[in-house]
Amino acid sequence: MRCCVCKAVVPPPRRRYCSDQCARRGHDARRRRPKPRARKCLACGATFRPGHPRARYCGGPCRQAEFRVRQRARYARLDAQDITHFLRADVLKATGKDLIADSMPKARRHAVDMARARIERERARSQLAKLGITWDRVRRNGRAMPPPRD
Repeated sequence: MRCCVCKAVVPPPRRRYCSDQCARRGHDARRRRPKPRARKCLACGATFRPGHPRARYCGGPCRQAEFRVRQRARYARLDAQDITHFLRADVLKATGKDLIADSMPKARRHAVDMARARIERERARSQLAKLGITWDRVRRNGRAMPPPRD
């Protein structure tokens, strides 16, 4: 039998390698993974050499930015679903059926209620904007402050 590393004849008590040195070299070669090739970051397009074979972004900021883009798209999809569901619920409520209470789980009802509140807020703000009144929240220490009284 031949050594897997140096192709020398393996002495009888051994099976795969002729010496300890060849055994270490062979073991290291089997454990060593090929380094991933350079690839482009999905967020910024920069070329980078990943430290892990499944890495898709060049670093944390790009990964966070892409996560935010995905979340915005997801929320836009959910908002569109909630609005259409909310509008259908109003039509069915006028006919005497309560779609929200009957067919939706609690978490979904909450999402619809939040979408309804958001729509009403936007409607009120647009009416105020037509009158020339702007509503800009003043923030102090990260908290929204009430509007100033006239």
